[in-house]
Amino acid sequence: MKLKKWLKVLLVLVLIGAFSTWIVLKYVNTPNIDYSNTKSDINLTYTALLKETKANDTLIVKIYINKLIAVTGPVKEVKNDSSGCVLQIGDTTDLSSIVCQMDNRHNSDFKTIKPGQIITIKGKITGANNDELLGTTVEMNFCVLHK
Repeated sequence: MKLKKWLKVLLVLVLIGAFSTWIVLKYVNTPNIDYSNTKSDINLTYTALLKETKANDTLIVKIYINKLIAVTGPVKEVKNDSSGCVLQIGDTTDLSSIVCQMDNRHNSDFKTIKPGQIITIKGKITGANNDELLGTTVEMNFCVLHK
C-alpha cells in the first residue's frame, strides 16, 4: 500500500518535471521576430530622436518601448566582427549617435553600407543615455534596413 503511494507521488513529480522542462525549452528556443517585412510603428529622423532624448532620456524608453521605430539618418560608423554588425547613425562631428545592433540574419545587407550614406533602419529601442561629456546615445536592437 505504501509503495503505490510512492509510485503515484513519483509519477506526479516526473510529470511536473517533464512539463516544466518542455515549457522552458519552448520559451528558450523561440526565435526572435524578423522585422524586415514588418511596417514600422513610428518614423523619425535621427535628429528628431536625439532631440527628444536630450530633453528626457528616460521618457524616450517609456514612450517607444515595444514599438518598431524607423530612423533615417547618415551612417556614422559600421563595425562588423564575430559578434555581428553594429551601425551608428549620426553626424561625424558630434558625439551623439544612435547605436544599432543589427539582426544577424541580415548581416549581408550591411556589407555595402558606407559612412556618410543616408539610410533608414527599423528596430526596437532598448535604452537611451544623455551625458554632457559623451553626448546623447540611443540604443536599438534587432535592426534591419527599411526597404
